[in-house]
Amino acid sequence: MSFSRSTTGSAISSSGLVDTIDLVSDAELLDGVRVAFEHFRLIIEPSAAAGLAAIANHRGELAGQHVATVFCGANVTSEQAQEWLMPAR
Repeated sequence: MSFSRSTTGSAISSSGLVDTIDLVSDAELLDGVRVAFEHFRLIIEPSAAAGLAAIANHRGELAGQHVATVFCGANVTSEQAQEWLMPAR
């Protein structure tokens, strides 16, 4: 079992069911939202992009491996989608 950055997930990790816990920043979450939209045409909320953001952070280590993540949650208003997905003018 290993951990990236400091976490508060010790109760979860001590169960033996979790190999790693990665913390991602708000900016990395929004990058994940954009990637999900650009590559899969999915509009997801930032918390749903956490797995994608963590995968992006470990891109080099994961190269050539089969990797999966779950996208869940579409609790996004049209205003949020526009802010997160449209380039600033």
